[in-house]
Amino acid sequence: MVECNNEFEELCTRNFITFEKTSSILPWVSVFFRVNREVSLKKLENYQKAINYTYIEVRKMRIDISKKNICVTCEFKNDVEEALKENAQDKRVEKLKKITEKYGYFYASTIYFGGAIVEKKRNIQHSKINKLDMTAEIGSQIKFGNNTEFDLTIKGGIFQNTVSVIVNDPETWDIIEYHSIHSIFSLLENDLQMKVLEALGKRILRANVDEIAYFTNSEYVIHDLASQLDDIPNIKDCQIFTTIMKDQIDEHTFSTYVSYYSSFDKPMIVINRVPSKKRPK
Repeated sequence: MVECNNEFEELCTRNFITFEKTSSILPWVSVFFRVNREVSLKKLENYQKAINYTYIEVRKMRIDISKKNICVTCEFKNDVEEALKENAQDKRVEKLKKITEKYGYFYASTIYFGGAIVEKKRNIQHSKINKLDMTAEIGSQIKFGNNTEFDLTIKGGIFQNTVSVIVNDPETWDIIEYHSIHSIFSLLENDLQMKVLEALGKRILRANVDEIAYFTNSEYVIHDLASQLDDIPNIKDCQIFTTIMKDQIDEHTFSTYVSYYSSFDKPMIVINRVPSKKRPK
């Protein structure tokens, strides 16, 4: 069972990234500076709107696609190079946008086929999502989510009623899920990727919320980032921001900074407890 109290907490559990029209959430540094997590969520409740879903989904087939098996066409590469030749940044961005409209915004490493019924309700302060996984028949998986404006979307299969979709015929299957989503430009060679990134300006490539245990007798804690960011080829040229949310109110104050192991492609977060009169180092 998964419960989401508001949209902000849902974004936390989904690594701050949602893919509909592709949006990112900036670090909430000012909100979380020396503020307890529960207090922060309380402050944010008045500003968040959630979307509730009721959905039935039947997975029938999964396809995994490796990046090395995807070939970039000369036409796509040439279009990108032509866009980057524009002198004005707004022109470069406009042409790159047209490229995504022509070729697609992203590619997915994992694709699920089957059938799904999705009922969508908007503009609710709180959302609650319950999942129940069960086996319908060999090779398929049913997931039922229970939530309460209603939009009904049918994708794949044969619609029977609001709680049933028939997926026995492969001819009726449709794509119902994308997983491991990547920018279409990440298929380009690294140097061309960097030129695209420079043209578009700085973007959030990855964001996450990790729970870290800190023992009061420790001088510092090291949290590894290298394994989480090893798929970003130009990590040494990226800026990494950190902030802390405490799960309880106490006298401890913490600071963080980003350091590196032996090279600039292996980042880590170092967490220190700031000494005080009551709790000297």
